[in-house]
Amino acid sequence: MAVSAARPPQEFSGFPPGGFDFFLELSHRQSRDWFKANKQRYETLWVKPMEALLADISQRMSDVFPEMPQAPRHIFRIYRDTRFSPDKSPFKTHIAGHVPIRRHEIEGDWSIPSVYVHFGLDDSVAGVGRWGMDKDAVQVFREAVADDRKGAELQKMVSALEADGFHVSSHESLKRVPAPYPQDHPRAELLKLKGLAVSKVNLPEDLMPSPDFAGWLSEQLHKAAPVAKWLERHVKAGPNV
Repeated sequence: MAVSAARPPQEFSGFPPGGFDFFLELSHRQSRDWFKANKQRYETLWVKPMEALLADISQRMSDVFPEMPQAPRHIFRIYRDTRFSPDKSPFKTHIAGHVPIRRHEIEGDWSIPSVYVHFGLDDSVAGVGRWGMDKDAVQVFREAVADDRKGAELQKMVSALEADGFHVSSHESLKRVPAPYPQDHPRAELLKLKGLAVSKVNLPEDLMPSPDFAGWLSEQLHKAAPVAKWLERHVKAGPNV
């Protein structure tokens, strides 16, 4: 569901207790009838607080991303796409949302780095970047990573974030450094990626019921913001897929 930027934001007051218990029940039930009967619980425990959290984060990040409060906020559907999966469970046991760092003119334009937040039974994550890129964008990304100035700048940022407990990942990555770059390239691990996201995992669940959680998240995302700015400057080819 998309959340209109023109809609007055609900004040984030924390996630109500019981949200993870709801997902645990859902994981055991995986019933459309059960979910229909409990949909209002999902809205109250997760959807409305998530809408408020995304709006709050957008405002807090406006000092580094001025257009972010006007960017379209999005909460992903809880219904799983089971067409190509052996697991036919109809529901996800997490909630996820994202906000691009600036407005875009084309709906569904994934080429703009975004803030992403995810809470669920398996993990809870908050990060920023481009999780995936099309082949043209990947090529531009690799050229920038291989560049002595641009790549060294990115590596310095990424290394500092990893030392601070951030994880670097992408939707897809290679096992070997792609040609024509040598296997012992100083930025070999970055060259293997087909996207770039930096994130914090194992978020503090004890803080989630508090309004202070938005401030904690904002502090972490501000640390990672320079990576999104680097992507904006140096990787402009093609939308994400």
